[in-house]
Amino acid sequence: MGLAIGAWAGFSATSGWIVVFPMLFVVTGRPLFECLLASLVIDWLNASTASLFYVRRREPDLRVALRWMGASAPLSLVGVGIALLVLPRFDALLGGVSGPIALGMGAILLRRALRSGDDMKEDAPHAVATVRGTALLRAGIAANGVMTGLVGQGGGLNVAMLLMWLRGATTRVAVATALVFVATLLPIVIVAYASVVGWTPALWSVVGPFMLASAVGSALAAWQAARIPERRLELVVAGCVLLAGTAATVERFLLLA
Repeated sequence: MGLAIGAWAGFSATSGWIVVFPMLFVVTGRPLFECLLASLVIDWLNASTASLFYVRRREPDLRVALRWMGASAPLSLVGVGIALLVLPRFDALLGGVSGPIALGMGAILLRRALRSGDDMKEDAPHAVATVRGTALLRAGIAANGVMTGLVGQGGGLNVAMLLMWLRGATTRVAVATALVFVATLLPIVIVAYASVVGWTPALWSVVGPFMLASAVGSALAAWQAARIPERRLELVVAGCVLLAGTAATVERFLLLA
C-alpha cells in the first residue's frame, strides 16, 4: 500500500490522506490529530521526493508554485485553527466522502485525456485569463489552503486541476508544479500541528516503514513520468486518481463493516 500511495503521488500529486488517515485513525486507535500529523508528513515526504526529479528536469513552474504557496500559507493556518476547535466533535465525517470525490475527479481527468487527442503538445500554451477564470482560480487557491490546514490533506491534485483547467497547463507541468507547492506549504502546516500535538514515538514506529515505502514509490513514479508522452501521462494520472478513489472507498467500507 505504501508503494501505491507514493506512486499515485508521484504521478498525479494525489494526497495519500484519503487512505492513510482513516487507516491510522481506525486501525491504530491513535488520537485524531496525531493521525492527521502523520498523514501530513507522508504527503510532504512524497511531494518532496518527487519534486526533486521534476525540478531537475525543469518541469515545474516554480514562480506559480511559490506564489500560490505564499497565498495559501496564512489560510492553511486558519484551517488548522478551525480544525483544533471543531474536528474533535465531527471526526466521523473525516474521509467519509473523500473516496467518491476522488472518483469524480478521476472521471473528469479521464474524460479530458480521452478528448485531448493524439496531437497533445508538451508545450501547450496557457489559457487566456478572464475575469471569471481569475476569480475562480483565486477562490480555488483560497479554499485549498483552508482545507489543507483543516483536514490535513496535501491538496496537490486540487492545484494540478486548477492549473490544467484555468491556466491551460499541460498535465506534466501541472503535476510538477503542484508537487512543489505541496512540498513548500506542508512544512508550515506540519509545524502548526506538531506544536500542539507533539511527536509521539509510538506512532512513528508504526508508520516509519510505510513512509519509506511510500517515498520509494513516489521517486519511482517521478522518474518514470519523464519517459511517458503527454497523452499517455494524462491517462496515467487519471488512472492514479481513480485508483486512489477506489482504494479510499473500499477502505471506508471495510473499516465501517
